[in-house]
Amino acid sequence: MDAVTEITEKEAKAWARAVVESKGYEPMLTDPPPAKCGFVRDLALRERLRDCIAEAGLDPDDFKDSDVQKLAAAGKFRQASGVPIRSFVLLRTMSEPVVIARKTPEYATGKMVYDPDPASQRAYLSGNNHHIEYRASTVIKRKKSTTTWTATIVSAYEASQRKLARLRAFKAAGVPKPDVFRDGKSSKAERAKLRQRWGPVIRAIEAEHPIVDRLDNEALGGAFVMSLAEGETVRMKHKDTGEPGYFVVAKLDKPAAVVLVPHWDARADGERTDAEGKKVTDSARDQFSATAHDLRTLAVSDDPHAVKVRVSALGKVAVLELD
Repeated sequence: MDAVTEITEKEAKAWARAVVESKGYEPMLTDPPPAKCGFVRDLALRERLRDCIAEAGLDPDDFKDSDVQKLAAAGKFRQASGVPIRSFVLLRTMSEPVVIARKTPEYATGKMVYDPDPASQRAYLSGNNHHIEYRASTVIKRKKSTTTWTATIVSAYEASQRKLARLRAFKAAGVPKPDVFRDGKSSKAERAKLRQRWGPVIRAIEAEHPIVDRLDNEALGGAFVMSLAEGETVRMKHKDTGEPGYFVVAKLDKPAAVVLVPHWDARADGERTDAEGKKVTDSARDQFSATAHDLRTLAVSDDPHAVKVRVSALGKVAVLELD
């Protein structure tokens, strides 16, 4: 075997360039990142599906989801032999997956223990975002104070884990199930006695295991200000027009923004189309994305910042502080 000789970076680039420019060089096709939509894992099946789309008179590189649905309903996806293609495996990119270790039996003790093998772990989609928590930090330099807001999005999975910890604490403390407190067969005095006994315990556990973390935390950004979830309302100025009003949280966007819609606007996110397929003018709702800085600065009148409110059916507004 020939001894390995070291070459310079310049010589390596020249060698690589000569290989690529040679007539015998054939580039290897590689799959692009699957992204969120994904692609068919089996290469041969992928090519066959493209052939089926082309045979139907469509461009395999430019088609709509509705076109594929129509072809599938008509049974156009078939192998060359005529066997129907009913399913296939997709490769997708999972952003921020939830990785859960599996358990395996330990025969020496008869107990279930976590499997240390990384291949045994299972990854799941984390799901939607549950709420966003805002905290403020003030820094004083040269007699001038600067306040900075930080936003932390809590996923639905993390919120469910907080809820699970609370339920386990209820069970460990022996707290009766909610139906017991609403049991119509027991007297009011008995139910009042139950609430008097378990009320302090329930409140203590809820404070120890909150779904929304309202504690001040320097690591997360400072003092707690408020939290926002889909469907909740804030009073502030419109980001684009500057008009004061009430806006409903329509969506939570990562990394740390909320999509707000005027409370009176019930239109859809995108524009509607008429019977001829043409877009209807002004059919999309008025919405804007607001960051933590926007919520801090777009205050109405005497409010210190955008404030979270609750509006009753009669239109009575109540400000929710530190909620």
